[in-house]
Amino acid sequence: MGFRLPSAVSTRKFHGGYRAGAAFEDLADTETADAMNCYYSSDGDIRQRPGSLRLRPTYLRSSGASSTSAEPITGHYQMLITGQTTTFDLIAAGDSVFLYTSADATAVVTGLSDDSQVFFVWAQTSDPRSAAAEITVMTNGVNPPVIWDGSGTAVYLSSVTSATQVPTAQFILEHQGFLLTANEATTPSSGTDSADADAAVRVRGSSIGADGEPNQHRLTESVFVGGAGRGGEITAFRVLHDQIYVFKRRATYRLGRDGQFFTSVDQLENEVGCIAPNSMVDVGLFLVFLSENGVVAFDGANFEHISKNIDEALLRGANRSRLR
Repeated sequence: MGFRLPSAVSTRKFHGGYRAGAAFEDLADTETADAMNCYYSSDGDIRQRPGSLRLRPTYLRSSGASSTSAEPITGHYQMLITGQTTTFDLIAAGDSVFLYTSADATAVVTGLSDDSQVFFVWAQTSDPRSAAAEITVMTNGVNPPVIWDGSGTAVYLSSVTSATQVPTAQFILEHQGFLLTANEATTPSSGTDSADADAAVRVRGSSIGADGEPNQHRLTESVFVGGAGRGGEITAFRVLHDQIYVFKRRATYRLGRDGQFFTSVDQLENEVGCIAPNSMVDVGLFLVFLSENGVVAFDGANFEHISKNIDEALLRGANRSRLR
């Protein structure tokens, strides 16, 4: 067996693998209880996991003066502004969002919810303050949406002049130049959130201004995707093949749009939905996500259950209420 750092170790024809929770003295040959940054290939080798890079030899923490412990990362977005070559890495951790580089991390917004189970969703779109500029919009379902234009500090979207009906929403996306939100908080935090019983199934979209451009800070158009009791609340919100899809725990819908207006809400499935928002992955031609019955691939029309052979091992004993 060859061994050379920093390459991973390769072991031919092993019969062990990863053994969770085993004490060192209980491990057999070719077994390990610590298998970070590697994976087991189909030919019986341990392979180096691609994409592992340590950016900075320190940790991120909340903004409070008494905060000394590292905080778990709850969101990451790479912002590339049209016409520029510099990529901005935005990292959410603790009560802050940081601009993260190989040498430093600077908070662009602080004072947000400090909860390791509250995750951020990001969207990049035009800046309502300047049509030629771009912003990243970030939301977590607890704090009002925040925007950042690539420099300085971030501000709340609701603070932009003439902003209206900007909700605290769980999900956000950009579609054909318009900003859309989904699954609103029912408790107002900035005076603009919806308080109706169906807020968790509400989708909003930005309107067109007098200049003919979308007003990303004026979310005046809205639609309800089923009732709160029909498939549960919205659990995922994605664009695929330029179509908008809304997922609940046990239902899937497609939204029709004509400019700023919602034109239709079509239910595609009343048994299959997404139970873990962060499980959803866009692989180009289809979406892959975790449903009540296992992992599903969706191409915009068809649902394919792709984890039948491993569902028992995947879901057995899982606390589904904690899936994120």
